[in-house]
Amino acid sequence: MNILGLDLGTYTGYAWNHDEHFECGTWLLATDKEVKTWGKDRSRRRCDPRVLRLHAKLVILQDQYQFDRVVFEDVQFSSSTYQTQLWSSFRAAVWLSFPEEI
Repeated sequence: MNILGLDLGTYTGYAWNHDEHFECGTWLLATDKEVKTWGKDRSRRRCDPRVLRLHAKLVILQDQYQFDRVVFEDVQFSSSTYQTQLWSSFRAAVWLSFPEEI
């Protein structure tokens, strides 16, 4: 069984196995400078580029490895409304990338 595990965030942790191969690491979805710039022009309020970058990575992985299961942490807390909205967007990107594997 091929499984992808995710720890969603600007620094998204990942781990997956594919047959006998195992890989793990962290994807940096945006630099601090990018996040500050997006905040100034309100880009992150319309369509945060981190969500698009996450979705693009996930689509490529699914095309390559055909995961049987995708799992991620279900966060029940946040310190701000924006943080809640961003995390919800990350979660939606995963659901859209793997509609039948979650």
